[in-house]
Amino acid sequence: MQLQVLAILDDLVTQRGMGLIFISHDLNLVASFCDRVVIMYAGLAPRSGLDGAGAVSAMIEVEGLNVVFGRGADRVHAVRDVSFRVPEGTTFGLVGESGSGKSTVLRALSGLNPQWTGRVVIAGQQQTSRRDKAFYKLVQMVFQDPYGSLHPRHTVDRILM
Repeated sequence: MQLQVLAILDDLVTQRGMGLIFISHDLNLVASFCDRVVIMYAGLAPRSGLDGAGAVSAMIEVEGLNVVFGRGADRVHAVRDVSFRVPEGTTFGLVGESGSGKSTVLRALSGLNPQWTGRVVIAGQQQTSRRDKAFYKLVQMVFQDPYGSLHPRHTVDRILM
């Protein structure tokens, strides 16, 4: 079942020129599915895919993304200077242990966490902490639990579009 869903997602990404970020703890799965893979650790990730910028249109560009929670002694720098580029029609994998910052990156990109700094461009549009309704029709998250994210009577294509 898992491989069937991934195959459908892969076809959709290619056919529609989408950009997909796939997060998981499972390096083997991500490496077999994604065009590029980055491993996050303690909020850090190596800069990825920024060389050759412009060769293929980027669906997602992230530069110097930082996410900080709390203040003073309670301050946690959850994501530190993360940068990557996801060209149209490709899949990008973020792998890391729990607490590495993977989900926090996606929450910032999807507009679920407005407390971030850096540069985020999605489908050619520079993003700010406030997003309009059109953005939420363009970008969506499918969470790790497929039973909570996917409707059993709808196709993956219908759910994503």
